[in-house]
Amino acid sequence: NLVGQTATDATSQLRTAGFQVHVQTRTVSDQTRDGVVLSERPVAGTKLDRGAAVRIEVGSYVPPNTTPTTPTTPTTPTTTTPAGG
Repeated sequence: NLVGQTATDATSQLRTAGFQVHVQTRTVSDQTRDGVVLSERPVAGTKLDRGAAVRIEVGSYVPPNTTPTTPTTPTTPTTTTPAGG
C-alpha cells in the first residue's frame, strides 16, 4: 500500500519492483498532504507483471486564495464656501 508515502518513496519502490510509474497530481488544501500519495491504481495487492504501469495520485498543495484587503481611508467631508463669500 503506497497511500500515505511520499511520491519519491513510492516511485522508488515501484521502479525497484520493476513497474512503470505514472504520477498524477491532485490539488489539496491540506499542506501536510503535499507530495503524499493519495491513491494508487491498480489497488494494493493486485498481481501485476513486471513492466506493468502503476498510477499514483499525489497531493499538490495550493494555498487558499487570500486576497489582501485594502484599508479604506475615511473621507473627510468637504465644505464649500458660498460664492462671493
